Amino acid sequence: DDLESLLSGATFDVVLSHNVIQYVENPARHLSLLASLANTSGLVSLMSVNLYSEAYRSVLFELDPSEAIRRLDLKSAMALTFDVEVARYSPSEMIQLFPAAGLEHLHHYGVRCFIDYMPDNTRKYEPEFYAALEALEMEVSGRFPFRETARFFQLIAQKV
Repeated sequence: DDLESLLSGATFDVVLSHNVIQYVENPARHLSLLASLANTSGLVSLMSVNLYSEAYRSVLFELDPSEAIRRLDLKSAMALTFDVEVARYSPSEMIQLFPAAGLEHLHHYGVRCFIDYMPDNTRKYEPEFYAALEALEMEVSGRFPFRETARFFQLIAQKV
């Protein structure tokens, strides 16, 4: 509510909500607020941890298939950064909320499709390997099925 009063009447060409939606109580209301801040035909960029990534992390980092099964439909998890429980959403869940908020879905990207699933961080610091990995990430970020299982999703919408 403080944000709404602070920005009352302000509009922007592009509105970013990156890694916020998982912390809010009412995602539909949050999306409506974002749309209200966008100019006519303005863009909204929404980014969040991807629900579909949880099982991959269990298997690839913790080597725990049983935990991966438990996380398949996990709707919340502890956020280590702030030590609070946060919601987990799939990209499709967010896209379904767009029309009611006055938004039209334009694009869906996967962010960190491979790098977050590599348990060997040492290789990531090798310049040649990192450059090749970055090229791969850029190549697959908008492609199905890679974007579906990326650690984060980014959705671009336009105000209608």
